[in-house]
Amino acid sequence: MSSTSLSTALLPHPRPPRQEIDDLVRSFLGPRRRAGHGILPEVAAADEDLGAREGEVYRAAGFTGPTRIEIPGHVVVRSADDVVASVFSLSSAAPHLFGDRVGDVEAGLRQLLAAAGPDGRFSEQMAGTTVDVWRR
Repeated sequence: MSSTSLSTALLPHPRPPRQEIDDLVRSFLGPRRRAGHGILPEVAAADEDLGAREGEVYRAAGFTGPTRIEIPGHVVVRSADDVVASVFSLSSAAPHLFGDRVGDVEAGLRQLLAAAGPDGRFSEQMAGTTVDVWRR
């Protein structure tokens, strides 16, 4: 079973309500994702395209490979404080973007979390990581 198909029933606690959290952030900042003091582009390069271009650059520089290492994801348990911190750690939801309304955002986050997980504990299946090693 892939990490993305892991059922919520297999997790020891409810998942954080990520869609509702995203909706809350958008309600304060608008529909365009923010980053730093700017706006993120609407369309990002597809991972496959980016990987192909990176491969061309590495080969042109004399590297061989890659050797691919797959690191599986794992389940983490987070407190409500951890989830709030994870939201504010994103460049698209950094505290300074909310200005003097950051307290309102945090209150909204905590309200969503209390409704989703009354005991204040949440589980998430973390994505795996792929590492490409190039050699010269």
